[in-house]
Amino acid sequence: MAPKVTVAIPTYNRARYLQDSLRSILNQTLLDFEVIVSDNCSTDSTEETVRAFSDSRIRYRRNDSNLGVFPNMNRCLELAQGEYVVIVHDDDLFAPQFLERECEMLDKHPRVGMVHCSAFEIDAQGMPLRTYKAYPSTQILDGKKVFVRFLEGHNIYCPTVMVRRTLYRSVDPWDPRYLCADYLMWLRLALEADVAYIAEPLAAVRIHPERMSSETEPLRWLNEFLEIFEQGLEWGEKACPELLGPRKVLIGRVAQAQGRRFFVAALAAVAEGQRRTALEYVEVLKRLQTLGLPRRYALAARMSCNRVGQSMLSSVRQFRRLWARRDLPMQVKW
Repeated sequence: MAPKVTVAIPTYNRARYLQDSLRSILNQTLLDFEVIVSDNCSTDSTEETVRAFSDSRIRYRRNDSNLGVFPNMNRCLELAQGEYVVIVHDDDLFAPQFLERECEMLDKHPRVGMVHCSAFEIDAQGMPLRTYKAYPSTQILDGKKVFVRFLEGHNIYCPTVMVRRTLYRSVDPWDPRYLCADYLMWLRLALEADVAYIAEPLAAVRIHPERMSSETEPLRWLNEFLEIFEQGLEWGEKACPELLGPRKVLIGRVAQAQGRRFFVAALAAVAEGQRRTALEYVEVLKRLQTLGLPRRYALAARMSCNRVGQSMLSSVRQFRRLWARRDLPMQVKW
């Protein structure tokens, strides 16, 4: 019989993290699931790490060549047999109740096509940095309204998402043209079904320099976002024009939302001493001015790009991290 859930792990050279990720998956309170590890031709001990787990629910597949990140995720979907599918990064962790709680949400609400949850952000050593919450409370959201909200930018961590397999297969696959292909996927799914959210942190997302997003140029992020936004706008004008409102107003909201995002990123880069990256964010903010973003964002970010700004922002960042950790566990061990 097909399992209730497929947990898919597309992986490449992350054996040191993969072991902990697999252990957290196998420690679930819900037992009816399979694990697919799709190895993108790793050169480390990934295969040995997976085969060390003597659990029949694990299926290890090694690709003939390195397909790339998103084609490997599509490969996972091709192999999936579960009613529901979770695609988790090879360095992230699940709380023991993760599968059970998200399955319950999909079982109880047939109109819901996908569910996601709050998550801890952890560093490379598993130390909590903060708790990320998309919404303050657990809730069911109208898919088309979520779609319109996502046009301004999404609020989902990919490893926390569980999707009906039939829904995944009813839309186009992950698009390898984009490094932010997840943004495009969430737009597609929200347009087709309602979205559920669990406010309790049931996953831990690892934040470290090896993450793909850490290597992305700010201007590329913006260009991809705007291209996907235009695609989404076309879909929305056909599916739910009454929710979009005037195009000019929507674009203004998009400029504000993305402006805040890139402004914070610029200040973070300054705090870390990455002046060149910070100036790249300033250029992005200047481009957003053509869409309606006030000039003060770029000016404030540019003025902070000096030693005084770095010293001040480093202190602020350290304080905020300490404050964010005040109610967190000393370490996430799932």
